[in-house]
Amino acid sequence: MEGFERFLYWIFTFLAVIAGSFWLFYLWSMRKFRFWKDRGIAYIEPSFPFGNTKGIFKKIRFSVLLTNLYNKFKGKEKFVGLYLFMRPIGTTTDPDLVKQILVKDFNNFHDRGLYHNIKDDPLSGHLFTLEGEPWRVLRAKMSPTFTSGKIKMMFHIMVEVTKELQKIVDEQIKSTNEFNISDIMARFTMDIIGNCAFGIECNALKNPDEELMVFGKKFFIPSRKQMMRQTFFSLFPDLARKLGVPAIDETVSSFFMRVITETVKYREQNKVVRPDFMDLLLKLKNSGTIEVDGKEEKTGLITLNELAAQCLVFFLAGFETSSTTISFCLYELAHNPDIQEKLRKEIMQSLEETNGMPTYEAVMGMKYLEKVINETLRKYPAVEMLARKAKNDYPIEGTSVTIPGNTLIFIPIYTVHHDSNIYPEPDKFDPERFSEENVRSRHPYTYLPFGEGPRNCIGMRFGLLQTRIGIITMLSNYRLTVCDKTPKAPLEFMPTSIVLKVQSGIWLRMDKL
Repeated sequence: MEGFERFLYWIFTFLAVIAGSFWLFYLWSMRKFRFWKDRGIAYIEPSFPFGNTKGIFKKIRFSVLLTNLYNKFKGKEKFVGLYLFMRPIGTTTDPDLVKQILVKDFNNFHDRGLYHNIKDDPLSGHLFTLEGEPWRVLRAKMSPTFTSGKIKMMFHIMVEVTKELQKIVDEQIKSTNEFNISDIMARFTMDIIGNCAFGIECNALKNPDEELMVFGKKFFIPSRKQMMRQTFFSLFPDLARKLGVPAIDETVSSFFMRVITETVKYREQNKVVRPDFMDLLLKLKNSGTIEVDGKEEKTGLITLNELAAQCLVFFLAGFETSSTTISFCLYELAHNPDIQEKLRKEIMQSLEETNGMPTYEAVMGMKYLEKVINETLRKYPAVEMLARKAKNDYPIEGTSVTIPGNTLIFIPIYTVHHDSNIYPEPDKFDPERFSEENVRSRHPYTYLPFGEGPRNCIGMRFGLLQTRIGIITMLSNYRLTVCDKTPKAPLEFMPTSIVLKVQSGIWLRMDKL
């Protein structure tokens, strides 16, 4: 009997400790949930333990939450608080404040506040996540590699990939006219990026199961384990670094590190020179110089780890974002045949002037194509929000509100792009929104698909060029229409994907012209 009593004692003691710990955690959470109230800042009431994020990444995307806040406080509050679990974060409804954050007062908001751990995960040390002086130094070194002249050097690589794209589509049309555009455009941009970032002919168009494709998709659609880890290091970044938690899934990281290291070794041993991104990075690694406007410019050396990290982010940013933009564009053109025909006419006229072969100047000179892409990025921005972190307390001009230092702020791109007061009938696809007159009439900080200011997307020119070439190739060879498999509006977006992605893929019918 004595042993049984001792057993009960330890059971009750254990349960008491668990209950006490939970109660202390609850009290701590309730105290954290007073953050915005104590500072007199408008907010949405949180609930334990999710804050305002219940269902996020499981059923709905984070942009849905930001839209709800925006619509509730628009015109009333410039800055609004919410809670990512127990972590207080902010968002804004005012384009003037967006301008202050991104440009005018950039020095107080130069960091994105995104987790990185260079010590345990060297590939996380790239331009997208780095902060402070390390970011400034690396950005200065990398900027010359993304000039128009450098991107133009890679143009013929892109054109060569379009020839393979046509072959694959022409072959498939013999058996079916219905295509998963999302899949084939992902393979198309994968082949371009593989060539330009790594100098590797990965042949994803021919082989959908190519390794780069598999690991690229794994990065953009993280597993449940990775999602839990991302939540942990988002809430407790300093603790995560102390514990050595990597930012990128270990299998993805080790694969890309191996590919990049092998490519660098092969090129250096065999003195391989190609007009691609890897060649530019190797020059920075080995000599610290790069050619700018015909002259060698000293920018400073980069390490192999820095090279690998930039190569990875260039690959990841250019692969999925461009393929989804092309897919959404073709989806809208299939639903708007008048716009499709108008754009096709511009493309055909331009190609006639260059004897059927696209040139860099011709591709960049298509004005209606530019409007169509801008409207696609307005309606379907690949990145739905921008993240910035306040370095110090920041009083908002014209208000009594002060943004607390160290606060993470999300700028709701998708939400603003669908504001009916800024873009009437926001669900309508209308390229004329981007006529010169209409653009002048809008606040410039209500269209931000690539961000703005010193920390805007450094690879924007490259992404837009491959997007243009992909659309030109499809419209100059095929007519696009909807089919039974085409997803109906409103589109259902994948809740766990990093970029905006349709749950079922985008299926369209394509007929050879």
